[in-house]
Amino acid sequence: MSSAILSRVRGGGAAAAALLALPAVFVAVSLALRQAGGAFWEWHIVDPSYFYLFDSVHIARFTSPGQSFHPGTPVQILGALALRLAYPLSSGAELAARVFDDPEAHLRLLSNVLLGLNAVALLIAGAAVRAHQGSLALALLMQAGPFLSMVILKNAYHVRPESLLIATALALSVLVLAAGRTWSRDGDARKLAIAFGAVAGFGVATKLTAAPVFLLPLFLLGGARGIAVYAVAAAAAFVVFTAPALPNFGRVLDFTIAVLSRSGAYGGGSEFVIDTAAYPRAVLSVASRPIVHLQIVFGAAALAIAAWRRRRGLAVPVFELRALAGLTLAIALQVLAVAKQPTANYMVPAYMLAPLSVILFIRFVAGLGLGDAGLRRRAAVAVAVLLAAVAAAQTFAVRRQYVELAGKRAEAQRVDNGRFAACARVYFFPASSASFALFLGNWWTGSRQGEAVARRVPANDLWFEQNIMDLRDARGSRDLGRVLAGAPCVFLRGGHPDPIGAFLARHAPGVAFARSCSTREETVLTRGVDCTGRLMPKN
Repeated sequence: MSSAILSRVRGGGAAAAALLALPAVFVAVSLALRQAGGAFWEWHIVDPSYFYLFDSVHIARFTSPGQSFHPGTPVQILGALALRLAYPLSSGAELAARVFDDPEAHLRLLSNVLLGLNAVALLIAGAAVRAHQGSLALALLMQAGPFLSMVILKNAYHVRPESLLIATALALSVLVLAAGRTWSRDGDARKLAIAFGAVAGFGVATKLTAAPVFLLPLFLLGGARGIAVYAVAAAAAFVVFTAPALPNFGRVLDFTIAVLSRSGAYGGGSEFVIDTAAYPRAVLSVASRPIVHLQIVFGAAALAIAAWRRRRGLAVPVFELRALAGLTLAIALQVLAVAKQPTANYMVPAYMLAPLSVILFIRFVAGLGLGDAGLRRRAAVAVAVLLAAVAAAQTFAVRRQYVELAGKRAEAQRVDNGRFAACARVYFFPASSASFALFLGNWWTGSRQGEAVARRVPANDLWFEQNIMDLRDARGSRDLGRVLAGAPCVFLRGGHPDPIGAFLARHAPGVAFARSCSTREETVLTRGVDCTGRLMPKN
């Protein structure tokens, strides 16, 4: 008896240790990638981390955020809570001053909070799957979600909606598997509809592009009443989680309508919903990743098997079939939505549902009653082998990503902005500059911190806002002619040179700039100074 109990305890301890492993690895890998990528103000990660830092400050001061187009409000609320907990006795002005004195430290704080939340979500999801499914292998498969695509890991440490969508997708997955145990009981169905609605409202408030994946619960709620409860709960949760952004709803609605009705990025392009020439290729590109099309294959296979068996009067696992059908439709619609502006980041919630699709398909096949206990054991071994293969493949992928990020960091540091301290320094999007990050964060969140930014950047630092084609400092517009005439030299830096090139051609047509200091990723334009910062004689 005692030996049996001891064996059970040891087994439980081993399982607990196993469930802790992947969340710990997730945090370690994310921190390593963050270190490799460099400061949040470097060109490749400045957007949108600094937007979320500024709006976290705004909400911590009990004012509305300025940037709500994602909407992204849950990330801003979480950031505000973290800042308030960091400085519980500070006034709003004191809190803002502390944050803007060292924005990088506070962005790391917000990044740590998001990583910690996702690690806890991974642990809970693994424990829930083990409890519901009775399988440690399937629990580990669920926890492997972030490692199935480098797109997920690349976004995990950023202060942006995609990071929070990792935990959201895990919550949705756990609820789906929980529904498989209770979906036929009316009382539990109502509770599940409310829980699904809360997760859906939270997810859509985090990122509108995640909306298609929340069609999945519609297949599991057992009729119009459950769907109505789900819709009401989702709408209520969305309102709650976007409440700080209520003053922005008019602008956000206009932006959303433009995005849905026009074919270009961010509501640009023609009046047509899609670009008929480019859209089919974009759909194929988005769907071509194995982590996407394998989910669709699982769903299609389950539907084909079910149709074949029903024609012969054979039973099929109804819940798993409905869940796979809903998941397949959700993933397909996510592909169609994202293909309008094909960006891998927008597919994070769909990528995170890949373990759920595998688990549902395994359950579907098991429910067909094929084979015996030996077949089921072999299936468990196959899952374990799959996990090992994923781990091996992602070890190399993580290393490649680390090297790539370190390379971008080194490339950004090739040009030292400090060497050009005597010049008028003009930064254009996206530029590796702490000043530019503050300029950009303030601009996109309502320009309410202009004076605070002005006190923290050198007076000779300016930036070019390409959306309105304007040269600016922290307080407003600047005249290019006066800037060029009043400075001994000029230094311009950024990743998108065409807009500022057009601006210079229009407002300074006779002024020549050298490009010899440019890097692979950023264009550097200079006048009156060489790449070491030494002033050159004027012609």
